[in-house]
Amino acid sequence: MQPRSLEQLLRQLQQDPRWQQDRTLRQIQQRWSGLVGPAIAAQAEPVAIQRQTLQVAVSSGAWAQTLSFERLRLLQRLRQELKIKPQEIKDIRFSTAYRDRRTVTAPLESDRQQQSWQAHPCRLGETLNPAIASDPLQRRRDLSRRLPRCPRCGIPTPPGELQRWRCCALCIRQQWSSPTG
Repeated sequence: MQPRSLEQLLRQLQQDPRWQQDRTLRQIQQRWSGLVGPAIAAQAEPVAIQRQTLQVAVSSGAWAQTLSFERLRLLQRLRQELKIKPQEIKDIRFSTAYRDRRTVTAPLESDRQQQSWQAHPCRLGETLNPAIASDPLQRRRDLSRRLPRCPRCGIPTPPGELQRWRCCALCIRQQWSSPTG
């Protein structure tokens, strides 16, 4: 038996379906953020191709469900932009079960998201008394006392809602759903 050249071995290896899948997965991982956008890329990461299905790790069940609704659009985009053949990847599955194999961040863990949440208009800048903070019912009462009132119905309303709609969410919903709206 005559030894094969390195070029022949590499050509044979590249023809192997498993090698093709690995190459396709690496190609998807490299371009993932550009394909789905930075917001989705922060919460979801492709981790494997199994049985012609791209397995994507997500940070939460809510992300899995949301992205499942978009899976056909994402699959079409993958095929178009990366020139992936339909027989290579037939579907996409989003799951939290792959979290141990991923590096995506959990919701609100990034500094930018945390700062954004702290700066949201509905948040109160004051800190709570530790004794009140431990009792959920007392905490809710304390927050209700400090919130401004809706001018229409008089219930405690987050400042962000008043700033945005000049009334609480319940009143604006009622206004929008009324026939004269």
